[in-house]
Amino acid sequence: MQQLEGLLDKIFPNGSLQERTDNFLNFYLNDPQFLERLMEQLQGFDFSLKVLSYED
Repeated sequence: MQQLEGLLDKIFPNGSLQERTDNFLNFYLNDPQFLERLMEQLQGFDFSLKVLSYED
């Protein structure tokens, strides 16, 4: 249960979606290839929720 709660806190920090609290620059500064990797995963006009993860 603690692992699931930890995952939930990462995906929904402060009870809101992560993109509402984290800035894009946090990801880009840690991974300069972030935009390229993001574009590989996203499709235009697909409005479904995507959960993307990567290893450090």
